[in-house]
Amino acid sequence: MRSCSIYQNMIQEPMNASNQFDGDEDIFSHELGNIEDYSVSTRLGRGKYSNVFRGRQKNGELCVVKVLKPVRIGKIMREITILEALKNGPNISQLREVVRDEDTGSIALILSWAENENIRSVFNRLTTNDIAIYIYRVLQALEYAHAHNIMHRDVKPGNIMFDPDTKEVSLIDWGLAEFYSPGLEYQVRVATRHYKGPELLLNYTKYDTSLDIWCLGVTLATLLFRKIPFFRGHDNDEQIVKLASVLGAADIYSYCDKYSLSLPTKVASEISGCQRKSWSNWINKNNKDVVTNEALHLLDKMLIIDHELRPTAKELLGHPFFNNVRDQ
Repeated sequence: MRSCSIYQNMIQEPMNASNQFDGDEDIFSHELGNIEDYSVSTRLGRGKYSNVFRGRQKNGELCVVKVLKPVRIGKIMREITILEALKNGPNISQLREVVRDEDTGSIALILSWAENENIRSVFNRLTTNDIAIYIYRVLQALEYAHAHNIMHRDVKPGNIMFDPDTKEVSLIDWGLAEFYSPGLEYQVRVATRHYKGPELLLNYTKYDTSLDIWCLGVTLATLLFRKIPFFRGHDNDEQIVKLASVLGAADIYSYCDKYSLSLPTKVASEISGCQRKSWSNWINKNNKDVVTNEALHLLDKMLIIDHELRPTAKELLGHPFFNNVRDQ
């Protein structure tokens, strides 16, 4: 077990405390926990903005230690503020406290621990009931977040912790999350390409919380058809083509017309003539036991091209697909 004091060696990008937080020291002065209360071991993940480790408190309790890379203070404070707003929300990773290494200037978020098994390794074990629980509990998390005007903006299997034994679910990594206010423009360079909604792919900046519904819809398709990722484009333009090859081009054209969006000439040419396909094209001997009519109906509701027409998380929680798991 390694001490938190070696964060600098782990991330190799120490924050310059004198520059990074110049004028902002008071923001953390009353909130910081004691870094010596934690130790870290296994690296769980590495991203553009952070490195994530398995950690342990002095009392032996497991936790997640998210060491933030050097970024502007506003981004750090936004993530902390969002996590604080989501405190006690269902199936959401919980912020325990914020700590800082005075030697390196590194800021770390101490988050609740959640057991997880890689989704690829459990594909063949998931039942229809398991998938319903998985999606239902993420929808509960999103309903809570959206009620607090927060968009996650990176929903995908990699950010959903799932314990196949206990069926516990936790939506993690709120680093790209943002507060939503109607009419404001937002950065479209968010989410992971294979899960991006058409609004992002077509550079529509006034999107809203319905983006998360699309991303979860793609996740549902991934689980039902055991195909990860379900839409695999090598860039944003090809991703649009992949959407059209399944959902048809007509709704994409209508979407562009409605919101005055430009469809790249090459993309328009490639998707011309694309018709919507039946989900039966993706049902095979490996997944036919988990795909139900209710599941496909839910998928249709979530993967609607026009974001304004997608149901809310609250509405989707009442879908018949969840009738057998609602009280579990």
